Amino acid sequence: MKPVVKIILCSLVVLLLAGALVWAIGLDGAPVISLGDGNDKNYTVSDLSGELRLTEEIRGVDIDWSAGSIDIRTYEGSEIIVRETAQNDENDRLRYYVENGTLHIRERKSGLINIGLNKEKDLEILLPEGQYEWIELDVASAEMSLRSIRAARLDVDCASGDLEVYECDFNSLEFDSASGSFSMDASRAGKFEMDTASGSAELNGQVESISFDSASGDLTVVSSVTPVKIDMDSASGRADITIPADSQFTAELDSASGGLNVEGFSGNSRKDSYICGSGSADYEFSTASGDVTIRALGG
Repeated sequence: MKPVVKIILCSLVVLLLAGALVWAIGLDGAPVISLGDGNDKNYTVSDLSGELRLTEEIRGVDIDWSAGSIDIRTYEGSEIIVRETAQNDENDRLRYYVENGTLHIRERKSGLINIGLNKEKDLEILLPEGQYEWIELDVASAEMSLRSIRAARLDVDCASGDLEVYECDFNSLEFDSASGSFSMDASRAGKFEMDTASGSAELNGQVESISFDSASGDLTVVSSVTPVKIDMDSASGRADITIPADSQFTAELDSASGGLNVEGFSGNSRKDSYICGSGSADYEFSTASGDVTIRALGG
């Protein structure tokens, strides 16, 4: 897709999502429609305390939330502990149920329309230590953080919320957002995919495959292992890639005005490409004006 066309399309998406946010998370005095499909049949309403303790064994977590914050982490206990900002109105309390090994959590009564101030809520989940199969988050603008989570798959779909991941391990990680940014520290992502209009990504740890699609967001990577593939498509975003000094890769840049800079490696350089060693790892960057820098770790 041409960069200019992509900017226009992404801008339209942002405008549409911004309009949706007015309804999903609310402005002062505006109606707020909660997330959900209108069916609360399977859900149990949390009590006034705002805390749940569940003993079921689960393989995955599925959360629908709008505004506020979401904090998920593991601990040494055996129960699943769920806490939210306490709500006096039963309609505003979270709903939950466990089915086929998945814990489903919904922010409030489905289809509920609130007139007045936006009602942000904070959600905290403590999971017993172990390996999980999936974590799925569907949010509007909530700020999200995951700590010490090991799961085969993490899927996040949001409008503007940012996500922070610390000391986590995922075989597959997908983050789709209009303007939200992603940061990963001391963590592993076997396969990382991000699709965003203006959000940026900062990956620090171990990343084996990267796909980054953004109109203006930047990509920053510091990986202790050599990614086998990097595919970046951006109009004006920059890429700063730091990888082990023994990495062997082929890097190609398709850009109108951006430049490809390689530091700390010995290889064959052309105008818009660079081959180091066997060139086995494949790095492709497409940008209208953003620069790309690849440097050796510790160099």
